[in-house]
Amino acid sequence: MLKWFVLPLTVLSWKAHTMVMPPTTNAAEALGYQVAGEIEFPRRTSTPLRQSLAENLAEIHEMCPRTQLRNSPVRAPVHIVVLAWSDREFPGERDEYTLEDLDLAAQRARRTAAGLRRDLPADTSFELVNMASRRPHKVRVSDRASVRGPVFDVKTALKISGAAPSGRLEVGLFGEYGQSSKAVVWVECFETFTRRPAIPAQKEVRRLASFRPKDRGIFVRTPESKLSPLIL
Repeated sequence: MLKWFVLPLTVLSWKAHTMVMPPTTNAAEALGYQVAGEIEFPRRTSTPLRQSLAENLAEIHEMCPRTQLRNSPVRAPVHIVVLAWSDREFPGERDEYTLEDLDLAAQRARRTAAGLRRDLPADTSFELVNMASRRPHKVRVSDRASVRGPVFDVKTALKISGAAPSGRLEVGLFGEYGQSSKAVVWVECFETFTRRPAIPAQKEVRRLASFRPKDRGIFVRTPESKLSPLIL
């Protein structure tokens, strides 16, 4: 007698052409972040795959389009959280992690940040999370977060959502929830208006004095921060 087994279908979220599972997206959104994608690493190496970096950069630029604008009065600083695993899953309460695991995850996080920084504004900030350690790592919670408090342990959020599996039963039937040999990139965009250096009133008057007569009625800002007409 044949028995048919119906496998549950898992809805995938496609970010930057990389497969991001819903638990990862849910954990990020709970803290007010967006997920750019996943970075893949060959085993025992800390160099991220170039395609993964390029795809995540493209997604970051799409999430924060002002990062590509030059000479804009609007600054668009970006805060990026890089969560990096070793070649093992997040250690459970009874698991022992080695110094090699800690160093590998740390190197992957640093090299991922260095690869992303090259094509992002200079004021982009990075926060690196070593997922080979059980030690808590609290990140700032944004205004869009669904959790309370100014900070929250990112590893607790991942465990609650199922995005940091520890045992074999947690990685899924086909290992689809596994995070070993990967890094995940979280993004938060800001936009702030910047004031360009003010031109002293005397210099501004001299500069405007060279305008043609049709430019009458131009207003200049005086030191008292009031607008006064300049009659030519």
